[in-house]
Amino acid sequence: LSTKRLATGTLIFATALLFLSATSEPTSTTVNLLANDSDNNGAIMATGTRMQMTEYANSGQRLYSLRVAEWTQYRGTENTHIELLQPEMRLFDDSDTTPWQVSAQRGSATKLGNQPRLTLSDQVQLRQTTPSADSVYLRSDRLSVDAANESATARGNVILNVGSLRTTAPVMILHKNSTLEFRREDNLRVLSTLLLPEQQATEPLGARDV
Repeated sequence: LSTKRLATGTLIFATALLFLSATSEPTSTTVNLLANDSDNNGAIMATGTRMQMTEYANSGQRLYSLRVAEWTQYRGTENTHIELLQPEMRLFDDSDTTPWQVSAQRGSATKLGNQPRLTLSDQVQLRQTTPSADSVYLRSDRLSVDAANESATARGNVILNVGSLRTTAPVMILHKNSTLEFRREDNLRVLSTLLLPEQQATEPLGARDV
């Protein structure tokens, strides 16, 4: 077991973080490189703390920047697998769009062939704030980022809040151009609710044909 502490710089593992640019924060980053056991698939290869990672889309634009409190890398025969603890992410983090601020308790970064995939889970929360519009808040059980399609898919108890409008759905796809795509799944409905101010909620509502 060997341990290295770095104040700045870039960490590159020959068989590990090939699809992630990993850099340390101003504070020191701890990396534990474990013994190389090529015959033990699924064994822990390395662990670390306070790591930053960046993923770029095929267009060359930055798709997201990620910061994690702790990470653990596992050996795989055909894929790279890294478990993340307390990830915080800026999604669609480039100059063309307003980024989403994302947080979760856990996550995993994998690469199968040339296809990287980031999945966050456990108390996933997203927030997009712009000066000229209502802030957008989203919660879900899981969030998967698709680098090839420049999109993110939220699944399980998806709740979207925009001003007084709340929408719930089993699946929601967030595209880079800020288009939100809701999908039904397993006979679960997409439901939107308009939350009226308290003084208006007590007044009778008139009905009319549309």
